[in-house]
Amino acid sequence: MLLTLSPLPAEFGLVAEPVRVGALATAHTAVSQLATAQALLLPPDDWPVADLQDQPLRWEHLKLIQRARLAGLPLLAWGSGAALLGRAAGGQIATRHIQGPLQLDQAPPYDLHVTGEVCLYAPNMQVLAAVSGVPAYWTLPQATALIDPHPQPQTLRSLLDQLPAPLRLPASALEAIGGSEALALMLHDFYAQCRHDPLLAPTFAQVSNWPEHMKQVQRFWETMLGGGEDKPWRGNLNHIHAPLQVSGEQLGRWLTLFTGSAERHLSAQGAELIVAKAQQMGAKLGRKR
Repeated sequence: MLLTLSPLPAEFGLVAEPVRVGALATAHTAVSQLATAQALLLPPDDWPVADLQDQPLRWEHLKLIQRARLAGLPLLAWGSGAALLGRAAGGQIATRHIQGPLQLDQAPPYDLHVTGEVCLYAPNMQVLAAVSGVPAYWTLPQATALIDPHPQPQTLRSLLDQLPAPLRLPASALEAIGGSEALALMLHDFYAQCRHDPLLAPTFAQVSNWPEHMKQVQRFWETMLGGGEDKPWRGNLNHIHAPLQVSGEQLGRWLTLFTGSAERHLSAQGAELIVAKAQQMGAKLGRKR
């Protein structure tokens, strides 16, 4: 199945399912689409790329592209879609007027006339052809971009055929540790130990509503691990913990128990990932004491 961010012209002869972003879908449906797709198409559209002030849906487009790249999904972008791909990859975007011959692989060169936003540079960009000193045909890992907004249908199909197969990598750290269910099991084990630990129990005895506390903790960790986009956690961790006057010894014990729970319930890679996040959080809290 092909996904497309914008409608495709009928003459391309490609069948692609529109990707659902923003108000049209939850984060879960977007992830589900990416998980089963063979490639994501980024055709040209009339949306801006560099200046995204007051463009919340465009930010959703960028997040979707970044998630697709993290998941190892191949991307094919052309016209302004190429600039959008470059922006999502951390590239430099500028408006240029481009005119000159462009040759794609072994095909005969043709005259290219483009005025609009283009990507001048992106990390890991490999330029295959340039026109007027601007990358006109370039690649990133698992992605191909062409600045021509009106390529011939056979050109587009040829580029699509050259895309690699999906790598099917985890699209987020949350997915890498096993998802929300694995996280919930680990957190319940961890907090059960905290509540019975001689050093930590007095602090956690101050929690008056444990079901609500666990719900907030789950949302916090899902957000920290790149998930939870439907209901992200929002708050100030230092402000929340300041009244508790947590000692360095307590932080150390907290991290020891957290590491043990992670190693019991998650894969070695997943445990390493979430423990690294916990260490970063503990270091920040320690500096605020």
